[in-house]
Amino acid sequence: MRTIMQLFCIIAISVAVLANVEEESLRETARLGSAEYNISIRFLQDDIWELTPGERGKKIANLSKDLEKGALSPLHLFELLRLLNMEGKPEDEKKVIGALSALIESIRTKDSQNHEALLAYAKLKQWHGDNSGLLTLLSDSTLHDETYISLLLELVHVHMGNADYKNAEDVVDHILRFDSLNAEVLATKTLIRATSKLLKLLDEELAEFSNRVAQAPSEHRLGLAIANINMVFESINFAPAQQAIELKPDDFRYTFMIGAVQEFIVYLHYLMLLGTCEPDNHFPDFTQETVDFLFEIKSYLESALKNKPNGDIDAYMAMAMYHLVLKDFEKAKEFATQAIEIRPDLDQSYDALITIINFQRMVIDDDSEAGFLESIEVLEKKKKRKTLNLVDHLMFLHPLIFDGKYEEVLTRIDAIKKDFPGNNQLLLFESGVYLRMDALDKSLDVLVTLQHLDPNNVDIWYNLGLCFYLKSDFDKALVHLNHALLIAPSDEDVLMLLDKAKSSR
Repeated sequence: MRTIMQLFCIIAISVAVLANVEEESLRETARLGSAEYNISIRFLQDDIWELTPGERGKKIANLSKDLEKGALSPLHLFELLRLLNMEGKPEDEKKVIGALSALIESIRTKDSQNHEALLAYAKLKQWHGDNSGLLTLLSDSTLHDETYISLLLELVHVHMGNADYKNAEDVVDHILRFDSLNAEVLATKTLIRATSKLLKLLDEELAEFSNRVAQAPSEHRLGLAIANINMVFESINFAPAQQAIELKPDDFRYTFMIGAVQEFIVYLHYLMLLGTCEPDNHFPDFTQETVDFLFEIKSYLESALKNKPNGDIDAYMAMAMYHLVLKDFEKAKEFATQAIEIRPDLDQSYDALITIINFQRMVIDDDSEAGFLESIEVLEKKKKRKTLNLVDHLMFLHPLIFDGKYEEVLTRIDAIKKDFPGNNQLLLFESGVYLRMDALDKSLDVLVTLQHLDPNNVDIWYNLGLCFYLKSDFDKALVHLNHALLIAPSDEDVLMLLDKAKSSR
């Protein structure tokens, strides 16, 4: 089955890459930047993405044999291209792109409206990040009948990529006029509404709601959040996806999509409530007894788990998120660990587990050092199975920072730079290490460069302010800290150091 649309809704739990802050040593407040591990969920599944590494290898071998025989269709060639990309084989990718481009041109020269060639052409253009001309091509009225549903769904994909949800839904409604019982299209209708609403929540609506909730008495906040969650559910309209379930009750994708979208909405509101908590840590009490829709969400997700494909990890990710909201961290970690066992080749599985670990240790237990150490145990397992990314490498440096082994940290940073040259995040980390070891001039050299490369990063301006403060140049410290305050008006470290700088003049 073709890919409908993938939405990677990234729920970022900031795992602050900071050493323990010791009040007696201001230098240790130097910022090392932040690393965002997250739980990633695709709301509507893709058959190719769900293949395990072993299944991918077999499929590549079979398709490659057919390619040698010249027996591959344009869409099968595009499938091979995606598989090779997932396996990290750029040279083979180039060969397939050349073969696919030639085949598409050959077919379209003879038949300009050949369905499969047009679809492969649209997919290949998007593969190259080029949407030019696709709206015109796919909007051709001669293609708008039941023969060309896959082309019309590709047009939906293009509209959604352009954040044009109204036209995307118009195309779906057009398809439903001549194919009203197409489960895939019905689910897509709900997905369009969900995508549009979730982006609005993330961009503006949730922040505005959070400000209102923060003004309410703490005992009323959970009720306000639950009421808002129900309003969001109603605005999305899950009826088309529920109809898809009725049409295809054994297809796990549709039950999963409803459960995952609803769980994500709950999760966003949970994080919002955490942001309004007072210092006495009265965390919001989301339980199946106090929040009635949690039981229904769990039912959707459990139903999806029973029928998921071998390589699908999203149902596990959603269940991990579900238990995270309930503060059942052991259960959440259990589901994330199962995702790793199923797909050890994906960063997302490890990221989810590290997210849960640090959420528990840093947000609930207030023990960031324990969070880093437990995270590193996960990364040691990851290192045996796949390549580490930059954030992973930086996480490994924290035990050394806790022990004050700054020279060794710098040596390792030099080695990491070979794989990640000129990376701003790595340079910021380096500047913070120099600050902590009192190498102020070296830190300044790095920060002055970063100041121009990433002018809206509050951590850079804070480190500059701290550096000048430690050099007793309080006027310059104030200039940089005031700039940091413009970027992050409520940053407590900035406000505290600003007061210190003012009183020290």
